[in-house]
Amino acid sequence: TAAPTAAKAGASAAKPPSVATAESFDSHTEMKVVFQDRRCLKSDFVSSFGNFGIGLSEEACQESCLALESCHFVSLTAGGVCTAYGACETTQEAPDTFTWEKVTAQPNIVPTAAPTAAKAGASAAKPPSVATAESFDSHTEMKVVFQ
Repeated sequence: TAAPTAAKAGASAAKPPSVATAESFDSHTEMKVVFQDRRCLKSDFVSSFGNFGIGLSEEACQESCLALESCHFVSLTAGGVCTAYGACETTQEAPDTFTWEKVTAQPNIVPTAAPTAAKAGASAAKPPSVATAESFDSHTEMKVVFQ
């Protein structure tokens, strides 16, 4: 087998998949039900009633809002009429209608205790996969065998 080669200058070592990076904790946008049997007023329409279409499923209606930056609320009637709203200052009664708000969910990160300094004279712990002199007693030998 070939010997390992040195990393290129300036190249960073790849992180193992189990290491969490800042990218692992990005926020994401989702839809949250805010009203049942109510919808926003027409003065808050992004364009017009049913602008996303008729006959849409809940998922398709919500995805339409997520894809449109100016959509902050969306309602869906029992008949599948999906309408985008830029705001929702006031609502009105709308039987058999659900209204969702676009929200940015932040990750739930729980801080851990700060690292502590090592005791004087103590060596850093080595992972169990690393062989050390302490791993072997006087009755054990290691030989390199080529086949």
